[in-house]
Amino acid sequence: MDPEKIVEEVEAAYQSQNVDRIMELFHPEIVFYWNGKKRGEGFTEVRTAHEEMFGDRNDDYEIDKTLWAASGDTIAVEWTTSWIDPDGNYNEGYGGEFWTMEDGQLIEWHAYHKRYAHDDADDVNSDAYLDHH
Repeated sequence: MDPEKIVEEVEAAYQSQNVDRIMELFHPEIVFYWNGKKRGEGFTEVRTAHEEMFGDRNDDYEIDKTLWAASGDTIAVEWTTSWIDPDGNYNEGYGGEFWTMEDGQLIEWHAYHKRYAHDDADDVNSDAYLDHH
């Protein structure tokens, strides 16, 4: 298992917004947690979540994933996203993930993400944000 290669493959799959390509990353027995809460279990539930996420392709969607650590079957990743929502608003998101791999696929996925409207995203980089959060 080459963690850097896996992260690059995951980033490219999500950048494509192609649900079939994304689903190739997941083990059939995947368990998916979002911000600490179990969101789905099994291939079908995780596919449904991705179809909802990428139902309408967004040409302005960008994602960048960075490998932070890897040990054994576990990979830690930081990521950023940006997109234009249906109302024309620019959004940014920041997150971290912990992946447990089996046979080259994600079998357990813990994702933590926070979305900011563009004005709020500017606040994240200010000292005022750090003082209050």
